[in-house]
Amino acid sequence: MLSYVFRVLGNGELEHRYFGPILHRRGAFVDPVDIEERPATPAWHLSSGDIQPELHMFEYPSWGHSDFRAPAFVLRQTNGSRTTEFRYEGFSSEKGVARLPGMPCAFDDDGDDSYTLTVDLRDAPTGCLLTLRYAVFPHQDVIVRSATIANGGSEPVVIESAMSLSLDLPDRGYDLIQLSGAWSRENHPTRSRLRPGVGVRHEACGQSAFRATRQAGARQQLGGHVFRFR
Repeated sequence: MLSYVFRVLGNGELEHRYFGPILHRRGAFVDPVDIEERPATPAWHLSSGDIQPELHMFEYPSWGHSDFRAPAFVLRQTNGSRTTEFRYEGFSSEKGVARLPGMPCAFDDDGDDSYTLTVDLRDAPTGCLLTLRYAVFPHQDVIVRSATIANGGSEPVVIESAMSLSLDLPDRGYDLIQLSGAWSRENHPTRSRLRPGVGVRHEACGQSAFRATRQAGARQQLGGHVFRFR
């Protein structure tokens, strides 16, 4: 079984804290991220020097704010700006997993073996509402994530890009395993080391799956943490 931990920062953004083996009690959580204020590192605001975006792991990072990593989404406003500030507005939790209209998805209509956490964030200048959904299937060790952006403002916005999820890995030493091939010769595993920079894995048929694994003990599939995405 697994645990997934995130929190709301002082500026209203969501910060990712932990994703891994289950934590049976709150006291068992050892924060894997050691963040201290660093000189010559841009801060979110003069009054919030302890929030230096490039040092944090965000749940759904946005464009700008001195975070120079690739964002999970980009919205273009009518004035050309792509900067947004989605801040926490509220959450809800319910049994079951609803279907995503018009989209392939995992679901549980009966609600007897799953639950869904929904988190809302809003960008005040544009009025846009960002909804993050975490569908949890605890007995299968699966979390299904999705994101919805709704324009609640008076001006149009253009969604230039939007990902279903974003995940920052807390340390190094990961390999990327993907299943390559074509018809009648599928599922040939290839492994490459994850390095700083941008890497692209593309699948036109929508059937590809890959895993990011910790190198220690995982090369012979005998141990180590394995994160699988599809």
